[in-house]
Amino acid sequence: MLNETRRNRLSCLLPQLNINYESLGRFKPSLVAMQISRARLNSLGYYANWGMEQQFLRRAGRREVLELESAEEQLLLIANTTVDVNSSYLTKV
Repeated sequence: MLNETRRNRLSCLLPQLNINYESLGRFKPSLVAMQISRARLNSLGYYANWGMEQQFLRRAGRREVLELESAEEQLLLIANTTVDVNSSYLTKV
């Protein structure tokens, strides 16, 4: 699915982010791009548990919180794209 240029770029980038290239082999390019983005944000000191969603959930206390879309729905939306669109995610990381 990936051309040689993208594979070479990934094989250089992933070790810098402590991501094993082989462990991502079974994932679609969009999910690999998400892992790279997450690792880059973490390396800059950004963590999901400090995000706005977490702040709102803490503030809600015992009140019910309704989601507009689940994490699963978001992932399905990203993952269920055409091969060309899915591969294009890696050009942006």
